[in-house]
Amino acid sequence: MAPSTSHRFDHPRWSRHDDAIRSSYDLPHRVYCAQLYPVRASNGSHIIVYGHDAGLTLLWRGGRRLRAHKNNQRQPRVTHQTRSTDVITIDSDEDTAPAKQAFEEEEDEQDPAQPFESIIATHDIELKGAVYDVAVPPLPAEPAQHSTVPDLFNDQIVIAAACSDNGVDLVVLPLDPSSPHRKTKAHGRKKHHNDVQRVEVTAADVHDGVPRGVAFSYTNVNSSATYDASDEDTKMQDANAQHEPSNAVWQLLIASHSCGAFGLLVVSRLQFAAGQDDLSASNWSCSTEVVKLQAKPVRVSFNPGRYPARRHSRLLLTDDSGAVRLFETTSRDRDAETRLLTTFFAPYAPNSGVIGSRVKLLDASWALYGKCIMILLGDGRWGIWDYTGAGPQVTNRNAASGPRAVPGTGSTQLTIEGKLALASDNEIDSFAMESRSLRKASASRTTTLAPMTPKTRKTRQESLFAGQSGGLKSMHTVTGKISLSPLSNNDMLEESVIISYGQDFFTIPRLFTSWKRTQDGAKANAAASGQATLRATPLQRVDSLSTLGEMVTSIAQFPSDSQAPSQSLARNVLVSAERRLVIWCPFKQQPKPSEQLGNLFTRPPQPSEQDLAIQRSDRDQLHRGNLSLAGVDRMLASMGSGQAAYT
Repeated sequence: MAPSTSHRFDHPRWSRHDDAIRSSYDLPHRVYCAQLYPVRASNGSHIIVYGHDAGLTLLWRGGRRLRAHKNNQRQPRVTHQTRSTDVITIDSDEDTAPAKQAFEEEEDEQDPAQPFESIIATHDIELKGAVYDVAVPPLPAEPAQHSTVPDLFNDQIVIAAACSDNGVDLVVLPLDPSSPHRKTKAHGRKKHHNDVQRVEVTAADVHDGVPRGVAFSYTNVNSSATYDASDEDTKMQDANAQHEPSNAVWQLLIASHSCGAFGLLVVSRLQFAAGQDDLSASNWSCSTEVVKLQAKPVRVSFNPGRYPARRHSRLLLTDDSGAVRLFETTSRDRDAETRLLTTFFAPYAPNSGVIGSRVKLLDASWALYGKCIMILLGDGRWGIWDYTGAGPQVTNRNAASGPRAVPGTGSTQLTIEGKLALASDNEIDSFAMESRSLRKASASRTTTLAPMTPKTRKTRQESLFAGQSGGLKSMHTVTGKISLSPLSNNDMLEESVIISYGQDFFTIPRLFTSWKRTQDGAKANAAASGQATLRATPLQRVDSLSTLGEMVTSIAQFPSDSQAPSQSLARNVLVSAERRLVIWCPFKQQPKPSEQLGNLFTRPPQPSEQDLAIQRSDRDQLHRGNLSLAGVDRMLASMGSGQAAYT
């Protein structure tokens, strides 16, 4: 049985900070990955998908609840559990479309004691083992309004999951949360469209090890629009004038990687029959291609540019050698062979003591809507390869030309480079120097063992059991993640960036604007020195975002629903740690400087009615002896800011 999550999301641990509200959900299982589905449910809920030891769990956050049935005063949280043995195959000739779900007219009023959106429904899907990675397709906010999106994604959730049984599964289920009264039994009932479907797109014997990463996209194999000369325009893939023929042959592209005896990249192509795009067994076929890699793969992702943009089928693969490789999974002559376009390498490590040693590449991700590549290095630096020239007034004359680059060639020259504002600026820079001094001191120690006599039998040589001293963290043990998301649906180039480095988080609210500002400020210096790489200002840490000491397994940003860029400092963020999910929601407006500083001649800010209600609730719980740790933190923060509501 999958572990039940019916009550795990009712009362999260949360805290209010100067810039955001952070809520943390403790889970009974280990969490390996988490993603946000790019399409909202019809009731307005955001959909969270995360993988754990027993399979998948989906959460519907916010939005209108399902309408309560008769004899029920309040609609409880909707919780489902689907086992892998309950997975069915739907026959299209006997399906009947279920009635549309009925939701409440309005969303729940926000509780002052919990000033954040609630989890209104959950769905547990038990697979054959643990799920180490999940991938979602690059969909617009409303897929039904775009003819360049298969109908398969209308009103359905379609995700790819890398499982511990060495296989990759495609899981399909309804977009809206289902009522308990409509839950389909495993046997003995007629199956409807609201049942969970599972398709094995990569068999367990294809990979030579457990797949650790998966990517998901789609294409049309009989349309020439993919190779239009103007496909680099970001508005092309969203133009409603691009109408696909009724006999369109849609193909789902699912890439996964494993590292057993050697690295493998597996590209599976699930192709539908002409004019069909459902998962009935007679309507699709699947082909698999295996590519042997030169190093152990770390991460794989498809370009976020949607079909019919030409770059939509390009694949980004990072490995442990410090290389970022770009592959093309489709071609002009419709050849299914995956080919290498170009390779980028991380910079060499300065003062490492090892010739040819490169700085560890923690993560790499597509930037500027798939026209650039952003990387995070182990020494606390980040940078961008602008290989298509999409950046603002690019000065890097050595930038590669993307698909016209010679296959196999590499480049280390970054277009723009910056550094994270770490707790100590010298912490990472001095790591190599301290490592050499420790190795030198260790070599100078005596290695003579103590004689084995009755008197010295219990004597142990200290140098055999004592590790290296020093409080600095090795760059080979630190982990990092990058998440980029467009700020609006119309301007896809302006993106919000969230970076995790160890236990610290950093943000770039507007990447393109910050890049342009750096470009304008360094124009004179670059012309005088002839240097192509721009030096950006250090990124500032987001102190209110924390995983409470657990290692970060994934990071994602909530999708944008607006047509104009948001005025908030950052986007809502979802972070998965080892055994918890953390949701960070920044305030919409930045506090005034007078409220932040609170000088002697300024009256302290008065708490709002919502804050007063929370404080009264905390005071009552304190008198009863039931005040939680979160309440204690709120009381201390309120007294430290000069507010006297608790006194």
